[in-house]
Amino acid sequence: MTSPQHESYGEVNGVGGAVGADTPPQQSRLKGRVLMATGSALLLIGSLGVYGARLFISGTGGFLDAVLSNMVIVLIGGGVICGTGGLLYSRGQQHLQAPAEEVTAGDSRAPVLYLRSFEDDSVTKSSHLAGSYAIGSRQFTEEQELTLALSTAGPVIAVGQPGEQLPLLGAHRLYMDEDWQNRVIELMTGARLIVLRLGTTEGVWWEFEQALARVGPERLLLLVPSDPEDAYEHFRQRAHPRINLPALLDPPALGLRHSRMSVRGALFFGPGWTPHFIDFHRAPMPLMRGSEVRVEFVRKALEPVFAQLR
Repeated sequence: MTSPQHESYGEVNGVGGAVGADTPPQQSRLKGRVLMATGSALLLIGSLGVYGARLFISGTGGFLDAVLSNMVIVLIGGGVICGTGGLLYSRGQQHLQAPAEEVTAGDSRAPVLYLRSFEDDSVTKSSHLAGSYAIGSRQFTEEQELTLALSTAGPVIAVGQPGEQLPLLGAHRLYMDEDWQNRVIELMTGARLIVLRLGTTEGVWWEFEQALARVGPERLLLLVPSDPEDAYEHFRQRAHPRINLPALLDPPALGLRHSRMSVRGALFFGPGWTPHFIDFHRAPMPLMRGSEVRVEFVRKALEPVFAQLR
């Protein structure tokens, strides 16, 4: 959690500033089920319209232009219906997402603590849900994909952004009051693994320093974002007096990167804080790049991290 992003309170706080009391989002299980059911129905209707129109157009040959025009309208309309259905389905999932307190109480494993700048939520919340249902496969947001991969180590929790109406899909949220720094330190101490998405804010730097001081090297995983490309180098130079982070090779060309992955790779540490970099963009990935494939790809890439926790 990075306090400079608490703009929902009408101000940008420093790391030491009070966040202000926060209350969890108002979720409704009934509303969530209704939204998911409605979204599923719209996705089905839209998918049938899209594929029906495609099949009809492909077999028309010399049919009248007016008929083709109507089919194009059906095709576009089906896409709009799918998009609306996907949004409703996702909103329903947000209503039904369990809070961190609930999932940790029901799991004997210590949690995985996911830390990031709140600014990065706008990057990792994207989803192609509507289109995915049209072709019969499941799609998740990028944070959901990361959460599913990390769940090998334990239930994944994160600090919720103050003022958000519903929790974003992915890590299970918990909400804090003015004493958030001490609470984050408690969570770090009890976490099986700390996953920190690197960034340029002072809050991310504070979390990095706290993790270095309080946990062993095998319990810290750093996610290196793809953009901006010089952000990691600035972070590495700033960290140099405390720890030697490796210089990275130039990333592959944009067209060669794995689609929909905003994270370039991950840094984990062996004994004596020896760093090891896992380059997601250079690792082999199957040609099919749906969410479930990406989850397994990231999970397999992080196997050396999980092995150290056993």
